[in-house]
Amino acid sequence: MSRLLGAAVLCCALAACTAGTPGTPSPVATTSPRMDKPRNVANLDPCKLVTEDDFKRNKYGPFAAPPELHKEIPGTCAVWVSTSEPGNYLVVLAGVLPSPYEAEKANNPDGWQGLIEGHHVWFYCGGEERDISCVAWAAVAYERTLMVSLSRKDASESHLLLNTQGLITELLARMPS
Repeated sequence: MSRLLGAAVLCCALAACTAGTPGTPSPVATTSPRMDKPRNVANLDPCKLVTEDDFKRNKYGPFAAPPELHKEIPGTCAVWVSTSEPGNYLVVLAGVLPSPYEAEKANNPDGWQGLIEGHHVWFYCGGEERDISCVAWAAVAYERTLMVSLSRKDASESHLLLNTQGLITELLARMPS
């Protein structure tokens, strides 16, 4: 009986040592993908996600044509943005895909993961030497992924990547919770 009492006291002492101080945050295991603030994407119009102001800071714009739904990728909108070179547009696709973040990662295995505004984001850049695209996918809701793609002929990959990162950050910040 004294052994059981000793074991019980030892268990209580160990439990007290591992318990955090009341009111202090303790690390919690998270699952992938991380979404600190899931977004409400139920009635989201993909053609209202991006604005001309999103591109002015990078010296692009105005829109060469009004945004239009992109039929090949459901849930996205295509926008052609004017650049300083006539006829060489920045082509932007943006929207919420009806697929989970992990599926987009699996479809683009050569990409890399980041964390923006508490959301896991998967980045990928590629294409032909003179026609580069950079894409970012962010986990925003269960089975839904925000996608932003920027393409431009004769653009530098690093420049497109910075613009892609900036745009997905802006969109995450303004999407409804």
